[in-house]
Amino acid sequence: MAEIKMDSYIVAGVVGISLGGILLVRSWDTFRTVSYWNTIGMVTVGSLMIYGGVRSFQRKGSKETEAATAAVKEEVTEAISAVTDAADVAESEAYDAEFTQSQRERLAKKGKAMPDGSFPIRNRSDLQNAIQSWGRAKKSHKAQVKKFIKMRAKQLGAMKDIPKNW
Repeated sequence: MAEIKMDSYIVAGVVGISLGGILLVRSWDTFRTVSYWNTIGMVTVGSLMIYGGVRSFQRKGSKETEAATAAVKEEVTEAISAVTDAADVAESEAYDAEFTQSQRERLAKKGKAMPDGSFPIRNRSDLQNAIQSWGRAKKSHKAQVKKFIKMRAKQLGAMKDIPKNW
């Protein structure tokens, strides 16, 4: 039986291509259930991982092994930072999906959300999310939303969290 030599480039190539393929399949499977930004992030990172895997196979025969290793490390670092960026975007996008409609209605009745259930603010974390989401409010409702966010911040004792230019 032939002996299989496990070279770091082969392992990196297999891992990169496999994980990239898994991410691409997962992004296709969850396309309708998660935000578009999350899907775009998953496709981008999956593609970068496949690209990194193919590049490691190409570098296997290279004479400049150290330079090739550094380049692969750099590509992996870029892919990791892309995942982190995608996670940040997904986290901000996931804010809208964090509450069910019935939760939003209950919070609106208690005065912890706008009358239509938008911008629910239960605590300081929700306050930060609402401040970040304020830009996505309809232009005709921005003043009302800003006033509501300020009111909830005052109730929570978190006026210092409100941006100074508000």
